[in-house]
This record gives sequence, structure tokens and C-alpha cells, in this order.
Amino acid sequence: MNIDNSGSFGCAGALMALIFSGFLVFFLGTSQDFSSAAPHAPSAGVVVTIEAPPADAQSGSEATFQSLTTVERVDVVAANSHFEVTAAGYQPDGCDFPVNVEQSRDGNKITIKIYREMPISIICAQNLVLYRDTIRVEGPFEAGTYTIDVNGTVVEVTL
Repeated sequence: MNIDNSGSFGCAGALMALIFSGFLVFFLGTSQDFSSAAPHAPSAGVVVTIEAPPADAQSGSEATFQSLTTVERVDVVAANSHFEVTAAGYQPDGCDFPVNVEQSRDGNKITIKIYREMPISIICAQNLVLYRDTIRVEGPFEAGTYTIDVNGTVVEVTL
């Protein structure tokens, strides 16, 4: 038996075609249900759409949610019975909405919440926007050790 390998592909081409066909059969023949898979962060540049529930029938306004600022660093300056907190981090999307800051105090624990109020149906580019701001904590404070929690980033300071 004589095999002619003088064709443009020869044996190597036939072997590659066979391997390629095997991959096609494997990948096209494999079906998985990903509907119950855990959600994951979208890739950079991906636009995420969140379907909004119906608007409030009485007020006519659309439902909103609070998008927390991711805080990576907190620096505190303590002087003259007050604190100034500098929070640095990022907004987790490219939406342009005003930043809200809420403060609360329970004894020597100070909680600062930094967020944006956004419509549920908003569509935003998935890029990070840096955030940095200095917040004067409502006081006055007596001498002592205080715990300051800014969106989950916690520091202790002594006045």
C-alpha cells in the first residue's frame, strides 16, 4: 500500500483536522446549565443592566439602591476634641451620582457610611472611579480611644 503525502496538508493536515473535529464534537456536544452558577464581577468595559421593579404607584418615583463606596484606606487626624477622617478608595462603577455621607455614634464607636443613591434600572460602564474625601466627624469628643468604621474599614484612634 502506498500513501501519497505530497498533498498540501499531508498526514499532519489530516491529523490536525481530526483533532479539530474532536474539539468541535466535545465543545458543541457539551451543554451545561449555568443559570444556578454564582454571579461574578463583569469584565472591564462590560455594561451591566439591572431590571427595575415597577415604579412606586403613589409617588411615581423609581426604586433606588445604595451603592457603597469601596474604602481601602482611612487616615484620621485627632485634634482639639474632634476628628477629621480622610477616606480613600473607589466607586465600583462609572456612574456619575452625588456621594452621600452619613455619620452615627454609639459611645466610642463612630460609623461613617459613604454611598450613592442610584436608580435600580441604571446602566453604567464598569470602570472604577477613584474616591478621596476628608470628613469632619461631628463632635465634640472627650479624651479616650475611639473606633472609627468607614464602610467596613476600621481604625482605632486616641484623642
